[in-house]
Amino acid sequence: MPQNPGIDLVAIAPEIILSATLVLLLVADAFLPPKRAWVGMPLALFGVFAALGATLLLVGEARSTFDGMYVVDGFAVLFKEFFLAVGA
Repeated sequence: MPQNPGIDLVAIAPEIILSATLVLLLVADAFLPPKRAWVGMPLALFGVFAALGATLLLVGEARSTFDGMYVVDGFAVLFKEFFLAVGA
């Protein structure tokens, strides 16, 4: 019987933050009137900066979760920082 070692939420925190921001933006865009559509841009920027902050917590660490199928190393953190900085 396989053991569940648990999920390392810190390792997947940037992806969780970006996904939650995306869902929040989709819901907000669906219900906000067109005059208030500008609210989405600062909200998206906040989500990108929050994910960047979570990524910076991973600098210098090697983490693995989902039974080794998801690995966070220096190379992964570098590319996450790069793409989040470009997105900001």
